[in-house]
Amino acid sequence: MAVPDDERADTAKRVVDLVRSRMVVNFWSKPNEQNALTTELDDYFYDFGERRGIQLKQSIVDVFTTAVLKVARARFTK
Repeated sequence: MAVPDDERADTAKRVVDLVRSRMVVNFWSKPNEQNALTTELDDYFYDFGERRGIQLKQSIVDVFTTAVLKVARARFTK
């Protein structure tokens, strides 16, 4: 099931917005902040799947969330 380009772009923007909304000073040394972002990302990916009629497995959501956090750590580390 292919995702249209505009929906992929909207999804990427929303994920970046979620990450940016959670970034606080010393984010990477604050486990509670990291957990809150992880929960928000998990919820977003589950909702995305649900909107498309797909029940995502936890292992798939974990891959997505881990990838986002890896990129966020590289991009938002000061």
